[in-house]
Amino acid sequence: MLHTLTISDSSISFPPSPPELPSFTHLSAERMTSFCYEGILPSIPGVRDIDVSIDAAEIETSNTFQITTASRPMTRAMDEQFFVHIRLHASLTTDRKIESGETIGGISLLFEDQTKKPQRLNVSGVRGRDEEALVDLFVKTKQLTYLNLGSGGGTLHKKNNVQNTRLEIEQCQLSTKMTEKLWSCLRSFTSLNSLTISDSSLSFPPSPPDLPSVTKLLTVSVTSHSYEGLLSSLPGLRRIGITIDDAERDIPQITACLRRTGGQQLTHINLYAPSSLPSEKKSVSRETMRGLGLLIREQTKNLQVLWLHGVKCTYEEDLVYLIECCRHVKTMSQLW
Repeated sequence: MLHTLTISDSSISFPPSPPELPSFTHLSAERMTSFCYEGILPSIPGVRDIDVSIDAAEIETSNTFQITTASRPMTRAMDEQFFVHIRLHASLTTDRKIESGETIGGISLLFEDQTKKPQRLNVSGVRGRDEEALVDLFVKTKQLTYLNLGSGGGTLHKKNNVQNTRLEIEQCQLSTKMTEKLWSCLRSFTSLNSLTISDSSLSFPPSPPDLPSVTKLLTVSVTSHSYEGLLSSLPGLRRIGITIDDAERDIPQITACLRRTGGQQLTHINLYAPSSLPSEKKSVSRETMRGLGLLIREQTKNLQVLWLHGVKCTYEEDLVYLIECCRHVKTMSQLW
């Protein structure tokens, strides 16, 4: 039985009501004319995995519109039309191919409907260039997730309401303009509750758009200048897990940002220094430890867990001071 359909460098014309191929669950397409999507997607009603490469020029033309329109439910129930994975790759090099050895950056939305079926929308491109096209592609195709109800996707049946939505940003360098555009787009995702950022640099405007529904933040190898705008844009944070690259540089920055944003609702703080870091990158001064202690004592009234992994105090009494600060937080149950 056939399960996978691969089309490249092709133009296929379909009749108004094409014959259906119900056994196909995976579609892979590259450099296909835009009008093909309107015929292909309705003809494979069982598709659950879409992998499409889109040229940079096509982002501004009709391909993303055709994919979006053709993927919307028509006569079938919406639960039959939900896709498990949708990946759209911006093939942005001059020869329309991603060269071997290039690092791929991407933005992903992961979410569930009430049947707990996992869904994904992922857009990716070449790291270090063309991030504007990458963000544009994400914004233009977000209605594929049915999260943007104002995009013309119709009214969701109650049982198909999405939940547990997570955003992942990996290996991206976003300018202030692109970060603001992406954050403004994400404001409409009211079920977005988790944000993961890795190997990335995000520049924020002075007053970034808020994402009030996000309660959990995980970061790995994020440039230190990203923290101020990032933390200030997430007023509803309850849990933060940050893998730091330089304890003496990053912890004061994080502490200062949390002090400015309040930190009243935080229940979990996890600061992790990997074992691969040199010793000098794990060590913190007395001033840094006391700053963290004051934040916990004065502003984190609901803190339950503080985890400092791999962070080394210069003086033992600084750790004692931090423990004393934690004793004043009545909700505290774990200190690692």
